[in-house]
Amino acid sequence: MPSSTRLTSTIIRSRAGRFIGVRRAVLLLKRLLRAEFAVFGSVGAACLIGDVVFFNVFAFQVGMTPVVAKCVSMVITGAMAFFGHRHLTFRGRAGGGYRREVPMFVLVTLATVFLSLLPLYAARHLAGFTSVLWLNIANLVGIALGTAVRYGAYRGLVWSRTEAVAGPDGVAPVVLPLASAGGSVDLDRSLAG
Repeated sequence: MPSSTRLTSTIIRSRAGRFIGVRRAVLLLKRLLRAEFAVFGSVGAACLIGDVVFFNVFAFQVGMTPVVAKCVSMVITGAMAFFGHRHLTFRGRAGGGYRREVPMFVLVTLATVFLSLLPLYAARHLAGFTSVLWLNIANLVGIALGTAVRYGAYRGLVWSRTEAVAGPDGVAPVVLPLASAGGSVDLDRSLAG
């Protein structure tokens, strides 16, 4: 096999020091991202349910005003989201410790909450839509936009660091967050199954 062909088909080194093909590495990366996004969605769903439950308990059982109840609920579910994403979704990625992660998490969360409100604002105040249907469509677009940007920002800004360990020949392999999404990804394992 000519060396140029060999280089394009085996440019990624696994943790065990063996080369794997680019196609296999791409398939593994897709599998990892799907699993990571599924855990991200599960943490988000748990926080959404918690937000609704806490809001109702604080507003209708404890007797807080709705705005105060929502604020308390958001603080609690924000903490749930932080620890859920830190210890489940992105556990294989380093963020630099709590002193860096917490402010970045809060900043990203606030920015994406604002971003998720934009479609609703645009629909209501710029386009003049007032119907329940159009406002709910705008709300869903905002939720989708905020969620997608939040996932990317958490992954790329808050928990963005991975560590490369050099192989036996001193060459660092390509690094994937191997312990992310609740388990490890073995680059040497077959993709069948």
